[in-house]
Amino acid sequence: MKRIVLLFFAFLLHISLSLATPRIDSLMSMLNIHTNPGTERADLLADISSAYWIKSPDSSEVYGLKALELATQLDYHLGMANANRTLGVCHWARGNHDDGLKYLLDALTLYRALDDSLGIANATMNIALVYRDQGDYDNAFPRFFISYDMFKNLDRKDRLVNTANHLGLAYFRTDKLAEAQRYFNEALALSKEINYQYGLATALHHLGNISQKQKNHQAALDFYEKSLKIQQSINDWEGATHTMHSIGSIYAEKQEYTLAIEKLKTAEQWAHKVSSKMMLSEIYLELKEVYAAQNKFHQALSYYEAYTKTQDSVLNAQKTRELLRMEHQHELEKKEQHLTIQEQKIALLRQESKIKLLWVYLLGIGILLTAGLASMFSYLQRLKNQKNRELMEKQQRLTQIELENTRLKEQELAKELEHKHKELTSYSLNFIQKNELVDDIKESLRLLKKNSDQQTGKKLEQIQRMLNTNFQIDRDWEDFRLHFEKVHQRFFIQLKERCPDLSPSELKLCTLIKLNMNLKEAARILGISPESVKTARYRLRKKLDLPKQQNLNEFLQQLDQSLQPDRPVSIAVRYQHGTFSKN
Repeated sequence: MKRIVLLFFAFLLHISLSLATPRIDSLMSMLNIHTNPGTERADLLADISSAYWIKSPDSSEVYGLKALELATQLDYHLGMANANRTLGVCHWARGNHDDGLKYLLDALTLYRALDDSLGIANATMNIALVYRDQGDYDNAFPRFFISYDMFKNLDRKDRLVNTANHLGLAYFRTDKLAEAQRYFNEALALSKEINYQYGLATALHHLGNISQKQKNHQAALDFYEKSLKIQQSINDWEGATHTMHSIGSIYAEKQEYTLAIEKLKTAEQWAHKVSSKMMLSEIYLELKEVYAAQNKFHQALSYYEAYTKTQDSVLNAQKTRELLRMEHQHELEKKEQHLTIQEQKIALLRQESKIKLLWVYLLGIGILLTAGLASMFSYLQRLKNQKNRELMEKQQRLTQIELENTRLKEQELAKELEHKHKELTSYSLNFIQKNELVDDIKESLRLLKKNSDQQTGKKLEQIQRMLNTNFQIDRDWEDFRLHFEKVHQRFFIQLKERCPDLSPSELKLCTLIKLNMNLKEAARILGISPESVKTARYRLRKKLDLPKQQNLNEFLQQLDQSLQPDRPVSIAVRYQHGTFSKN
């Protein structure tokens, strides 16, 4: 269900982008006409900034700052309020919640001074959205209610529909489904009243989400079907794709897998049509789970690989955008810091010049101004201390920026380590699948040998000996070892330090124990019987010279532990629950 909510936000963003482009083109044309630095140009700059909110937050900030600068020069308070609001929303869209709140609170103050009710309601709603996305519902809900009441008093039903949907979604996120349903129903009724088809489809979809969470599948299907019909009528294929995916997930939950696959493949076609990689990755994952539930592991593995490839593409694109944004922001902050320091130096030089002139004047008038001189000296000392404090604060802010950059780099390293874990798990699965296949072939040969003549039996026996002879191939083990060392970088080093004369076979057994594999899994990969694995474990324990009270598994898990996340379940357990394909 969480994936469904996230995917719904994705198609809202796509629709916002598609609607923003023609509006931006129109506003830019008007901006080229209004070249004089007046209030009309300030309003146009603010409108362009708001049009870029989701399409390009960086561009939104550029035009918002231009609007704020021009409005401030003109002492145009409404323009200053609008510019602050657009800057607040663009920072919120980029996840800069603190900066977003600062601009939005400034906008709210200006709107209140102007007694602009609509501006107050809009800014209050935006502030509520920032708090909601921070998970601060204690601050979010009161502001939602204030803006809700204000839009109702202003008879702005279009804004009221959006507010009701936002309130419903906040309650849905906090698992207060009755309140969420009440506001979604209100958004539904208002949308019908003003013939707001998009709002109507959105409310129906939200109500479907609630029914699905309550396991009321038929009601959820009814809501989704109604939403889908509206979306298709207004050519909202992004929304239709999302809704079709939700319908497929309902049939999957009902274990009606044929219908589920039909709906999900339709959603897959539509996702290709609208070029939505994010939705494609979610649909691929859902199809993988449906096929795995039917024990169709070959198809499940195929869709899982498609999901991984698409998800990597989405994550790489997001990572690139984030790195570019951070680099751009860092350069701006560096330039801003440099300019600030230069201004401070100029101010200090001017101050020093004033001090020198003052001393010449004081020397001229002599003893009569001794008291004034002492007072001036005290003032200058306080001014110097203030400048020193300001410089120290600037340095602290730079330090905080560096710490934030370090934190982001650590997050990227954590993501890379998780990806390596997935690759290692995939290689482990391939070993199990390959060895299962060999076991199946051996069993088939044994059965054929029973029912065949002597000559054929000899040939089958020869093939069986070839399989036994070539069962353990070190080529796959070498690839596996390379992926294992990427994740557990010091594991083999620490083992060798403990026991330098461990054989290659014993090292292989250590890696399988490290991956929480049971006797059966290890036996299949090593090509030996479970009893032989038991014997090998006993010999390994003696070779490592472990005390009787120390568990071999715990000892190996502790090696290289500082680099690894928790991995509490074995591959066999995840295998049984359909996490991996068997074919």
